[in-house]
Order: sequence, then C-alpha cells, then structure tokens
Amino acid sequence: MYIKKEGAAILMSILKKIVLLLVISAIVESASFAAYHYFATGPLKEAFLSHEKDLRDNVLPPVESIDLENGEWTKVARFESAFYEVSLVVGILFSFFIAWLIIFGGVSSALANLAKRLYRNVHAQRSYYLLGMVLLSTFIALPTYVSDYYIELLRGTSNITPLLAVEDLVLNLFLEFVFAIATFIPLYWIMDKYPRAWWALGAAFLTLFSIFTGYIAPVVIDPLFSRNVPLEDSVLKEKIITLADSAGISVDRVFVEDASTRTLESNAYMTGLWSTKRVVLDDTLLTYYTDDEILAILGHELGHYVKHDMWRGIVQYAIETFISLGLLALILWYVLKKWGKRIGSTRVNDIVLYPFLGVILSTMSLLAAPIDSAISRDIEHKADVFGFELTHATKPAITSFRKMTYQSFVDPDPPRFLQWWFGTHPTMKERIEFLENATF
Repeated sequence: MYIKKEGAAILMSILKKIVLLLVISAIVESASFAAYHYFATGPLKEAFLSHEKDLRDNVLPPVESIDLENGEWTKVARFESAFYEVSLVVGILFSFFIAWLIIFGGVSSALANLAKRLYRNVHAQRSYYLLGMVLLSTFIALPTYVSDYYIELLRGTSNITPLLAVEDLVLNLFLEFVFAIATFIPLYWIMDKYPRAWWALGAAFLTLFSIFTGYIAPVVIDPLFSRNVPLEDSVLKEKIITLADSAGISVDRVFVEDASTRTLESNAYMTGLWSTKRVVLDDTLLTYYTDDEILAILGHELGHYVKHDMWRGIVQYAIETFISLGLLALILWYVLKKWGKRIGSTRVNDIVLYPFLGVILSTMSLLAAPIDSAISRDIEHKADVFGFELTHATKPAITSFRKMTYQSFVDPDPPRFLQWWFGTHPTMKERIEFLENATF
C-alpha cells in the first residue's frame, strides 16, 4: 500500500512538472506572439495588408516600383529579420532551460525507469523512452505550434487551414519519432560497444545517415507534405532540360509542387541524389515569375550541382559533427562527474541524458553559425556567378531577386551583425549590385 501511494505521489509530482513546463512554454510564446501581433496590427498594418492583397491577386508590383530602400514593405522585412533571429536565440536558450528541468526535475529518470520496468531489451527500453520524449516535447511545444500558425496568418502569406496544420503536426510527430529511432538507437549502440571512441564512430554513422536521407527525401519524405506532378508546360520544361544539358547535367524529371496549399511564397530547387535527382518548381513560382526569371533562378541551383556543393556540404557536416560529438563527450563527462549522483546516472550511454544531447548540439550550432554562414555566403555567391554565366540573363536575374525580396519580406540590407552571424546568402542588395556592375 505504501509503495502504491509513493508511486502515485511520484507520478503526480512528474505531472505537475510537465504542466509547469507547458505553462512556461505558453508564457514565452505568448510574449513572442504579442510582439508580432503589435507590429502586424499596429505600426506595420498597412504594409502587411497591401502586401497580402498583391499576393492574393496573383500579381506582384511592377519590378521598377519595388523600392528596396524606402518601401513600406521593407519596414516589415527589417522587423522580421530581427524578430526571427531573436526568436532563434531565445528558442535555444529556452530549450536548454527545459532540458535542465526535465533531467534535474526527475522527468527523464522517471520515464527511463518506467521503460526499464516494461521491457528487458535495452533497445526496446530506449525506443519506449524516445517515444515518450517525442510526445512530451510535442506537448510542451503546443504553444509554439499555435503561435507560429497565427503569426503566419498575420503575415498574410499562409494558406494553411487548421486541418492541414493538425495534419502537419501529426506527420512531424511521426517523422520525429522515426528519425529519433533511426539515429539514436544506433548511436547508443555505438556508445555501448565503443565507450571511448563513440563520438568519432557516431559522427561517421550520422554522416552516412545524412547521405541516405538526401537520397530518399524526394521519394519518401517530401510526398508526405506535398504533391509533385510532372511539369505540363512543355515549352518551359524543354528550356529547363536544355539549360541543364548546357551545364553538363542530365535532368529528365521536372516537377511542380503544390506549394500554394500552404504558402504564397515561391521557391525552385534541385533535390535528391543519383536516381532520385530532380528539379522542383513551386506552383507559385509559375504564377508570379516569367520563364526567363525561372531559368535565371534555376541557373543558380544548377551551379550548386555542377560545383558539387551538396557533397561539400556533407564533408563540412562530417567535420562539424566530428568536432561537435567530441565536445559533447567532454561536456557529458563533466556533467556526470559533477551531477551524476543527483540525476541518477553514471554512464554516458544512459538514456536519461538524452534531453541534453539535442540542446547542447543546437547551442554548438548557434555558436558556430558565423563560420557556417561565411562558408555558405561564399558558396552561394559562386552559384550566383555560375548561374549568370550559364544563362547570360542579367536582367531576369535582377528582376527575380527584386520580386523574391518583396514576396518573402526579405530584408535587402540587414544589420551587419545579423548578416555576419546568420546570413547564409549575400544580401539581396549585394547580389543585385553585383549583377548591375558585372560584365558577362
């Protein structure tokens, strides 16, 4: 009887802590939403409404009227640039706080102990634990999902219905669990077998897994969220295939994605590896852009393939993962030495420490962002140059840049610090000025 009462008391204590985490999450997201709502319905209201009207009328303003310096929409772009970068930093700090509470509040150890009572097999225990943590993290993040949904509505570029938002949430929950099993079960097995070298072998495994994901994404993952159909415009398709041929790339699959079911923004990209390689155009791109502008955009994407930027990215990922897991091993060793008894863990492969892994790696990623951003900007600039030399379409490239900048509220000239830390591409102002002054 005493044991049952003690168990019930522990369960109630855990539930209270989970509810506390949800309340804290709701407070943080409420503050974020309140800030966006204030600007979207107050000082920047007219700019938001005018922008949304243009997109829903399926007509972007004349290119010459898109003022990159003093247009009203640039106020929204500058606000969003700061808003989302601050949100990123706050999100990582908040995740660290949540992980700390989950571990030191006993939630993680309680879930791990429950898994051990239910299953004898260590992999089954870890799978059960991962399922519990995925469900818990989704529950705690519900205020974030709701806030993001309504912010997108205020932004005026979203077509997502409440039903579609719920479907996306369920799909993301499913994929998060699948990827947690596919990555962490093998990673923990490596920890079991190679306690001293797990971080190096783990980096190798994660690199191979990223290649596998890149291969299956177009045919397994992407179709879960969107429907891709072959491009029906035979004239544009032939132009795209001819452009790819001139770049030395054989592409016979050109698809149109039903992006308009979710957004009024546009994108075009090449995806996949080997037999899954393909060109994908958002249907909104066909709505707002001319054929020449689409070809100019694709010239940039073809540049990434010709210059093997995807493989360079994988090599960069491998190096960064090797370093990150090495540092993670040292941090976990310190945590166990200092607080191991308090959290009931003495081994690095204890699943109880799982909440720390993602947060620590995310923090490392944030700290390394200036280096990654600098490398990315150089790669993107070279892809720009390749695309312009391939198409010789300077004017369509400039007009497409101006349209994209307006369409997606891109800050054409963000603050230097934000660009230095987070800017993965040259600024739109820099890209346009380069084109205007270049000779091809």
